Amino acid sequence: MNEPGGGRSLRSLARIPALIIALAWSIGLAAAVVMAPSQPWLGAVAVALAIPCLALALAIRPAVLAFALMAALLGVGRAELPASDPNAVTRAAFVAGQTATVAGRVADDSRAASGGSEVLVEPDVVLVGGVPAPNIGNLMVRWRGPQVAGFGDQINATGRLVLPRDLPSFDRRAYLAQRHAYLELDATSINVTNPSTGLTALPAWLRTRYTAALDSSMPAPHAAVLLGVVLGIRHGIPPELQQALIATGLIHLLVLSGLKVAVFARILQGALRPILGRYATWPAL
Repeated sequence: MNEPGGGRSLRSLARIPALIIALAWSIGLAAAVVMAPSQPWLGAVAVALAIPCLALALAIRPAVLAFALMAALLGVGRAELPASDPNAVTRAAFVAGQTATVAGRVADDSRAASGGSEVLVEPDVVLVGGVPAPNIGNLMVRWRGPQVAGFGDQINATGRLVLPRDLPSFDRRAYLAQRHAYLELDATSINVTNPSTGLTALPAWLRTRYTAALDSSMPAPHAAVLLGVVLGIRHGIPPELQQALIATGLIHLLVLSGLKVAVFARILQGALRPILGRYATWPAL
């Protein structure tokens, strides 16, 4: 007997569970960020509803549908939780313009900015005039010079607290607010007091080794350009070359895009397929 078309479609979904679950997570996350930002109650409800989906997987076939629903709900919860402090913006504005010393953990990879770098820091202590300034949110720490701070590093920085700079074509203040950062620190000094270790240090270690391999095999600025194309890192690219890329509309080549991530994931999946077989998709995701 021929199987109905709907049954065949559901059976085909069961063959790619990792893709379906990852797609559901992404849809839930994106929908929450775009359609209902900063709604912690919605995140709590979504997480609570995700738990019964495990039991639902016993009754629904293919079970991947229940797991996809759970992933979408957890994606909503990830976007909405933890709840932001509604008074953090006011407290941050109160200390703007003052000199502060910050100790905290780097929460993201560093990015090139105005002859130096910037990183998002989750502060443990913020001292303004020697007095603690608690609960002012995360900080975007900016500095000039070759100093490097990677994800997971503990840093100590001193500088002036300023409100985020608005750009003509980019609402930087709103962008940072989504990451619970309401102030920038223009650092005059920054030190890594405790480098990250373990798995958190692995991305920085791989990036450092890759950069060193490029520098040893290619002349400048070719190595820096290739590093920008592959990893989106613009360190070492001459300013005149960056301006030329902007003028010709090719600066997007130095940005880490979803297409590059997808290509890398596909390469990783192909490399692992002889070892993991059809399960090679999971590490790639």
